[in-house]
Amino acid sequence: MLMNLTKYNFMILLFVSCAGVSSKNIIANRGPNYFECIDGDVDACFKYAKSQPQGRDRKTTRAAIVTYQYACFQEHPESCLEIGRIYGASTLVISNSRQGEIYRKACDHGELEACVLLADKLAFADAIVSYENVCKQNYGPACSRLAQIYRKNWRFSDGLQKALKFDKKACELGNDVGCISAGQAYFFGSGVEKDSEIARGYFERSCNEKSGAGCAALGKIYAKGIGVEKDPNKATVYANLAEKHRRVNVAQTPQSAYLIFVDACNYGDSLGCFNAGSFLSQGLEITRNAKTAREFFQRACRAGLSSACERRNRAPVAGPTQTTEITTKEVDHFDEWGNKIEK
Repeated sequence: MLMNLTKYNFMILLFVSCAGVSSKNIIANRGPNYFECIDGDVDACFKYAKSQPQGRDRKTTRAAIVTYQYACFQEHPESCLEIGRIYGASTLVISNSRQGEIYRKACDHGELEACVLLADKLAFADAIVSYENVCKQNYGPACSRLAQIYRKNWRFSDGLQKALKFDKKACELGNDVGCISAGQAYFFGSGVEKDSEIARGYFERSCNEKSGAGCAALGKIYAKGIGVEKDPNKATVYANLAEKHRRVNVAQTPQSAYLIFVDACNYGDSLGCFNAGSFLSQGLEITRNAKTAREFFQRACRAGLSSACERRNRAPVAGPTQTTEITTKEVDHFDEWGNKIEK
């Protein structure tokens, strides 16, 4: 299903039976929004997650992942969209069905980007219908996706002309991919007469939308003098802009999302405990385990997270020996690689 979690199984039971570790190891900079989030303000959860820089610092990236996922579990559509973005752009181990479930939840609440990301996972015919519906709502990326489909199928039904039509609409709506695709169509004469001046105009619009590819195209045009006089200075300026606007993936990590939540819980984050419990109770990305899920909810509840108390009380008791309380006995802590953490 996912990565083999066998070697972590013994650690998970150790994690959930302890009360936490020194506060110096707590995940990230916790301000008012974090504590308002714990008190039940889901909008504050979103604001806190948004404030955590992603992609470069492991602790703040983890804090964002943990908090977005918690808020998504609380039916906050913007947070579902954000965690979906992270799952889609990173090497986090998460199933396609889980991503689709998150996108659908956000799409149903009117997040058009989530509708597009959901359509990306649909079969060809269904995807076209979904993209068309969202494009009609003047959401540029959906129009751009339609253009890509028609361009790939250029041999049928005037595909190149339809592609250019939707690329232009996407560009007018501020979508940088639509702008650069329209520019490439005019530059190479794809479904339209070649026109380097019009192409340059679309590349400039793409670059203005902070597209590294659009800026890079302009850099090459001025470096080689394609339709313009050579201008090494402009070529350098656009090459530097291309590097500045180069897209960088976030949350690069070999861990599964579930293990990130366990790790966060181990370091005292009640939201991480809640997420780990939710994954276990629903059987998301890992075999369902009601007993251990209940213990995660118990830890989060003890830390003051009321939603975890509710989930703990609703969670089924697995077997006659299961109790509502868990031990607070001191046990060893282990990191995600199985190394003992000295307290």
